[in-house]
Amino acid sequence: MEFATGAFGTLLPKLAQLLEGEYKLQKNVRKNIESLKKELEYTHAALRSVGEVPPEELKEVVRLWARDARELSYDMEDVVDTFLVHVEGPDPPSRRRYKRFVQKMKSILAIGKRHHIGEQMEDIMKRAMDVAARRDRYKDDIDNVSHVATLDPRITALFTKASKLVGIDEAMEEVIMKLTKGDDRSTQQQRIVSIVGFGGLGKTTLAKAVYDKLKMQFDCAVFVTVSRNPDMLKFLKKMLYELDNQKYGNIDKSLDVYQLINLAQKFLKNKRYFIIVDDIWDIPNWDIIKCALPDDSSRCTIITTTRNITVADHIGENFVTVLSDTENTSALTKARRLSLQNSDADHASTWGTRSMPQVRSVVVFSSAINQIPALQNFKVLRVLNLEDCDLSQGYSLKYLGSLLHLRYLNLNHTGIDQLPKEVENLQFLETLDIQYNCISHLQLNIAQFKHLFCLLVDSKTKVSNGIWSLMSLEELSWLHMDDELMDHIEELGLITELRVLRMMLHTDKWNNKMVESLSKLRKIQILCISHDGGQRNFGGLDAWVAPGHLRHLYTGNGCWFSRLPAWLNNPSHLADLCKLYIAVRELQEKDLNVLGRLPALTYLSLLVDHESLGIRERFVVGAGSFPCLVYCLLMGFIVPVVFQNGAAPRLTRFDFDFHVREVREIAGSDGGFDLGLQNLPSLQGVGVGFQSGGASEEEVEEAKAAESWTGRVVAGHVQGHHLGGSAVPLVLPQHVHHGTRDRQDRRHAALA
Repeated sequence: MEFATGAFGTLLPKLAQLLEGEYKLQKNVRKNIESLKKELEYTHAALRSVGEVPPEELKEVVRLWARDARELSYDMEDVVDTFLVHVEGPDPPSRRRYKRFVQKMKSILAIGKRHHIGEQMEDIMKRAMDVAARRDRYKDDIDNVSHVATLDPRITALFTKASKLVGIDEAMEEVIMKLTKGDDRSTQQQRIVSIVGFGGLGKTTLAKAVYDKLKMQFDCAVFVTVSRNPDMLKFLKKMLYELDNQKYGNIDKSLDVYQLINLAQKFLKNKRYFIIVDDIWDIPNWDIIKCALPDDSSRCTIITTTRNITVADHIGENFVTVLSDTENTSALTKARRLSLQNSDADHASTWGTRSMPQVRSVVVFSSAINQIPALQNFKVLRVLNLEDCDLSQGYSLKYLGSLLHLRYLNLNHTGIDQLPKEVENLQFLETLDIQYNCISHLQLNIAQFKHLFCLLVDSKTKVSNGIWSLMSLEELSWLHMDDELMDHIEELGLITELRVLRMMLHTDKWNNKMVESLSKLRKIQILCISHDGGQRNFGGLDAWVAPGHLRHLYTGNGCWFSRLPAWLNNPSHLADLCKLYIAVRELQEKDLNVLGRLPALTYLSLLVDHESLGIRERFVVGAGSFPCLVYCLLMGFIVPVVFQNGAAPRLTRFDFDFHVREVREIAGSDGGFDLGLQNLPSLQGVGVGFQSGGASEEEVEEAKAAESWTGRVVAGHVQGHHLGGSAVPLVLPQHVHHGTRDRQDRRHAALA
């Protein structure tokens, strides 16, 4: 909806903020802003209605009015943000600087030729009145916009021969290059390319040309159109019909979306397919379609087209932007968003000097690193994404601190070893991502970032100066915990807005106030506490009680629970918990059944210490347990667990280890041992590790034989029932694993 309504969603709250009493606006200025806000609220409502209709179905006067209204919202927000930046920054004015503040306010808000911002405000007011007047003039056309069934303009594109298309060859070759890139390295990977651009620029025509050229290289191919507000039942039925009109010509009308997805998966499984999904408008619809397109061992190819860059980003990392033939320097000067994807020597030299006063967002791909613009050319930039661009070869971040409007800064994997001190000027910054770099200690006072809600750094990067002052923080990954920060861990409890917290313990200290601090984070949804070697902690988290909306928990092998936490006994309290990676020193069979009742659990990694405690009981996973579990790793059990019929119906991968010396006690007369794996209808792979401490060579050989027997059972079961004759062998280690806890810990952490 942002494309349809411009910046109105964020502009209107800012205008309301300006009307607050603390700003002491002059009477005439307050009156102008109040009037402007009312007019813009009506305009925003009208734009929302217009945005519900595809652009090609709107009258030209409505399209032009909507365009001008959106442009007005962007320019207005730029003026308001410039005012906020220059007057007060993110903090409200203090009483001690009240007089100085009021004087500065008066000088900036005085509407007149003496001040640039005053001139901009005057211009904005005139444009706003003009937009409002035209809204009233075209009131009938705007109020009566509605989506009507018309001839789909894409129909002609589907039947146009490539030979009649002028200038399409270069774009077609670019798409094919992205689809085939890396074929010499990997032939077993799903390929997805998204073509993105405004309506009417030829996305469907380009996709159809690629489709016609490549479709004969695949086992099956289909071109299907989604469009806005699709009926997913009709879409899936149409896709199945196009795939095989004889098999799905009279498809059961009572089938729901879930059943149709299953039909599509079964038909496409193990096939090398090519599918064009044309005109996707939003992410939820793509997520449903994606479920029907299996990514199995046979390489498949998918092309999507969309008008929405956010949808293209969500679909996959490869996308081709379709631009208008009329794009020129003037158009680029008016651009709000800039995405540089390809290295072009003809244009690289122009970016350094070109002024881009209205650009709000810049995304640069690694292939276009020589086109990165000079930062001083931007005036109102809010988003800067240089992820994967190698900045170690001389590109300067010197002027980064001058981007005072910046909200989002992504320098992930850019080769930097420090940020310039001037970055502290970015007081409106909301997201900072500097992961996968060589920064050992961030030399910034990040207490300056009062609006920061997402901080992403490496686990080895120390951030200590001001870390406890970030009260707005919602995601912190990773928090480098050394002796100094551990001594002040109680201050972690002050960051109560945290939803995601990942900590790496670089210390053997344990502060008992850790539990007290974690207990104050009642909004936490993802919690990860890992350790970088050193001493393990046993029982330090026993008193912690997880909040009800916890989704992921990883305490790894550094923080062990003494027993299974009591808060796990209430499955309804943990309805959202889907990933659990924990180490529990002593586990009983009833505890395993408790975990099996968690309704949403899909990934379980469980490490126990039964060898030290001498627990040799063989646990049984009962029918109905783990209804959603897809992956399971069980480590430290002396004897493997057994799955009853009806347990873990969706489990596809099971990894476990066992003690070699126990094989004789559990092996059957045929030399194998029954783990109940034949009762797991979705199982596709098993990984087995030996703990051979103190075992003789004969016992090791017996264990290998029993393991091989189990492998044949699993392979035969999978082959006969689930993969249509393509057997999946038991995944065996290359050598016998010796049963040290360190090895268990490393495997637990790596798989988690």
